Amino acid sequence: MECRDYQKEYRDFLEDTLDERKTERLLKHLSSCSACTEELRTWYLLTEGMRRLESGGTFDITSDFERMLGTRRKRALHARQARTLFVMILFSAILVSYFFMICGILI
Repeated sequence: MECRDYQKEYRDFLEDTLDERKTERLLKHLSSCSACTEELRTWYLLTEGMRRLESGGTFDITSDFERMLGTRRKRALHARQARTLFVMILFSAILVSYFFMICGILI
């Protein structure tokens, strides 16, 4: 994918409505593309800044942006770990089932 393809996902990412796989891909891209990271930071400043100004809140954009990215990275990591664990458990169950089938056939 190219940068412009990721840019289409910024709004959903900032609204936290982007699905897990797309979030993982975007986070991976952001870790290697400083231009997209800076553009996303600008989007965050505009969207979150307007929300907070309307409510009278203040914020430190750099800290808040990094905290938001950190939270999304942790969630993406946990989702990936959960998928990996599920696959491992499923594979183990299949192996155990085959083992019992083979033992039942041999006995």
